[in-house]
Amino acid sequence: MILALSGQASWAEVSPRDVWADWTTYMEAYGYRVSATETDRGDRLVLSDIELQVELPEGETEGGVTIALGDITLVGMAGGTVSVDIPDRMPILVTFTGEDGSGEAKLDYTTEGYEMIVSGAPEKMVYDYKASSVGLALTELTGAEDALEIATASVTVADVVGQSRSETGDLHRMTQEMTTGAVRYAADFKSAEKSERFVWDGESASMTFNSRSDVPQSPDWSDMPALLKGGFAVSGDFGFGAGRSNFTVTEDGETVQGKSSSQGGTLAMRMNGERLGYEGRFDSLAMEIVGGDLPFPVAFDAAKAGFNLGMPLSKQDAPQKFDLGLLLGDFTMSDFIWGLFDPAAKLPRDPATLAIDLSGTMTVLTDLLSEENIASDDVPGEFNSVSLNEFRLSLAGTELTGRGAVEIDNSDLSSYDGMPKPVGDVELTLKGGNALLDSLVEIGLIPQEQALGARLMMGMFTVPVSGPDDLKSRIEFTENGQVLANGQRIK
Repeated sequence: MILALSGQASWAEVSPRDVWADWTTYMEAYGYRVSATETDRGDRLVLSDIELQVELPEGETEGGVTIALGDITLVGMAGGTVSVDIPDRMPILVTFTGEDGSGEAKLDYTTEGYEMIVSGAPEKMVYDYKASSVGLALTELTGAEDALEIATASVTVADVVGQSRSETGDLHRMTQEMTTGAVRYAADFKSAEKSERFVWDGESASMTFNSRSDVPQSPDWSDMPALLKGGFAVSGDFGFGAGRSNFTVTEDGETVQGKSSSQGGTLAMRMNGERLGYEGRFDSLAMEIVGGDLPFPVAFDAAKAGFNLGMPLSKQDAPQKFDLGLLLGDFTMSDFIWGLFDPAAKLPRDPATLAIDLSGTMTVLTDLLSEENIASDDVPGEFNSVSLNEFRLSLAGTELTGRGAVEIDNSDLSSYDGMPKPVGDVELTLKGGNALLDSLVEIGLIPQEQALGARLMMGMFTVPVSGPDDLKSRIEFTENGQVLANGQRIK
């Protein structure tokens, strides 16, 4: 947050007062009350006793949070720019109150080689910043219901370089770009009785962050649908390089240890008046867990993993697009786990893959982010069409794939016992299914009679294709409510 405050063209001029006004406007737009002691010293504006106060949303938790910062000095420079000076170590005090009492957290914000220059014009400011190191450490936490003893809780970021742009108009637009070097984090907590302990540490080789937010003037955060219709929008892209982490959890004398690593990945989110979207990708994931109730080490890895979700948010009469995807590529387990149910290695231990790609249209019948509608039992929307662009499951030498599309008739709730009627078809292909059944019977995972029943089902609803163990099935959902498998009626 401090980087965003102290870290956000035309060749106009800005003054220290302009910069402070921009900060307060930005924070007040997000519901904070901002106060500070302001001292003018010529071309310097010294800000001390800075406090940010915000009330928590109504609900299960009531109360507020107060954030107290150290001194910040804004220095007017030649050429109409402003330098933002902060101490190498800035204490931060966070005080919170609620129904269950109050508490506080003390933190230290540290920097090395920190520089920030603000340029532009009062209505369009550019913040350029860099630091060889930025750190944040939690030094004390009091007032929590279950008190914790903190040995370590910190994050440090090296080689920070970034730029933020603040533009004021009908909307307050903030865009940010930042790159960093290594990111390191560590935590070590103990319960008051010292019977429980959590230790976590890790690092990432690099980090990137890009974001944009549009906030209307005088926003009402309690009415999100109106806020979105007024132009509120936010997007962010977060990238991280190769990294690793380790953790240890101790409880009641038992210890669980784990470690993970990856070669990096990305996370992204989008939200505006029309859509909400999330997307993630991770490369070369690996994890190992041992201890506790686990009688053996659990280890697995995946060459790639990802997900995506996109959906409409606001009520509209016309259908809107949605998408949903999941990928777990080249997933492998340790031979120790395989050996628990297949000690003779009868099953192929090739990497497994699961890929699902769905898209289609849906009609949103109510504003999904309205608190009143969230609490309502009314159906929030209905699907109009669904396309299975890809389905692929490969495991133990077997592969099942599928593609298809259906239109959804929401006016017909009788053909499928209260469910909307689909009209369309799905085509499935199975390779290696009989060989897998043979292996499962051989290692004793399923009895012979169950395998026979599965073969009979495949014989009824599939037809052979090119290979000796390749089967295909076309499932049709007809206009008159029937279901056909390769032309044979099954409903």
